[in-house]
Amino acid sequence: MFTLHAKHIEGHEHVEHLHNFGMWISRIVHDERFWPAVVAIVLLGIFIGLVIWAGFYGQANPELLKTSPFVPYTY
Repeated sequence: MFTLHAKHIEGHEHVEHLHNFGMWISRIVHDERFWPAVVAIVLLGIFIGLVIWAGFYGQANPELLKTSPFVPYTY
């Protein structure tokens, strides 16, 4: 006679590819080179964002704006 175990009713199965993925992520996160690389990428992204933001909202040189194109050249 076969008995039905509660373990089989729950439907808890071991998924091998998720276990391998979890072990891979764990190995990467605990590597000593991972967090400095993340910090470097974040700082580079912030720098690029500031450069783009300054290009949109930066102030132009006022000396260039006041100059008339019809002023004769003084060589």
